[in-house]
Amino acid sequence: MKKRSKRVLAAVLCLVMGLTACGGGDSSADTSSKASESAEVKSNADEVKSEASAAGQQASGEVEVGGYTFKLPEKEKKDLEIACVYANVTTPFAQSLKLGVDEAAENFGVNAYMTAPTEWSTENEIKLVEDLIAKGVDGLAVMVLDIPALTPVIQKALDAGIPTICWNVDAPDSGRLGFVGEDLVKAGEATAEALVEAMGEEGTVLITTEAIDAEFSKQRESGARSVLEKYPGITVLDTLNCPGDQQQMYSAIEAAMHTYPEITGVISCGGTCFVLSKYLQDNNLGNADSEKPIYNTGHDLREEKVVQIQEGWSTAQFGQNPYDQGWKSVEMLSEFLTGGSPEAFQVIDTGLLKVTKENADDVLKQIQDGEPIG
Repeated sequence: MKKRSKRVLAAVLCLVMGLTACGGGDSSADTSSKASESAEVKSNADEVKSEASAAGQQASGEVEVGGYTFKLPEKEKKDLEIACVYANVTTPFAQSLKLGVDEAAENFGVNAYMTAPTEWSTENEIKLVEDLIAKGVDGLAVMVLDIPALTPVIQKALDAGIPTICWNVDAPDSGRLGFVGEDLVKAGEATAEALVEAMGEEGTVLITTEAIDAEFSKQRESGARSVLEKYPGITVLDTLNCPGDQQQMYSAIEAAMHTYPEITGVISCGGTCFVLSKYLQDNNLGNADSEKPIYNTGHDLREEKVVQIQEGWSTAQFGQNPYDQGWKSVEMLSEFLTGGSPEAFQVIDTGLLKVTKENADDVLKQIQDGEPIG
């Protein structure tokens, strides 16, 4: 199946590419040694792959990557089990990730799937990953809800000989072999920059989130605040946490808007922007064309949110290409498990897709035509 998200979004795509730095020594001897080790790993992997190819079989044998040794599974490709662990299956965003995973599984002919708890819970995610380790899956992709808590679990998977990467949210010091997702700090910066562009350099800003302790929220908030603090005329209120379902979220936002009637801008660090815009629309409050707009920016895209932008209830939203995150995670692990090459593992920034009133019509059409934008 051809991967749908490869279609060009040239009119609207704003890629914010980040490079993940890898620590290393300063001496030339250290650099030479690491280059030699890398060459040896690649040579060994190429030998394994070449032998398998000569025999007309999938690659087999042992391959060392990142200080860990992995025994390539001796089974048919269709039986390779790749589990992609997200942190909350109930969110609309999760379904965009799942679509990428499902279609990649079909394309690469492996048994790949997304699995997740039904609420934002580090404990539940840890249990899920540990169960998959005990089951002995062939590959793992882990979305990191909490870096300190998930890092030892990722290391446990690697120690057990399971090739493990991060997706959507990274734990770069965990030893994970690769990562697919956005740069969360830059994403937070982008929402704040878009807000200031619309609102101006003075105002009162509320920051909201559906999961205040989640890594994605903390990093985005850090990025947003780093931009807002540059403007003396902008006052930033405390971060409003809005856990629970949409009705509970709506009530929390309603209470905050009554408490702080001076609000002129709102930034969502995850999960709250649709409900905020709905509250504004329900109360005919803060439309972009009104005398007192309440500018608001946030993350992730779906049809209803783009319509809110068109109608002036939302200022800007940023997509992070979740379909690509799912697809590329399966592709990365499948390529290693079937080919044995350490080069399969990469750090991939899936970028940002900025949507404002200027390009909302085009983006909405793409979504309605079946583009997995997210």
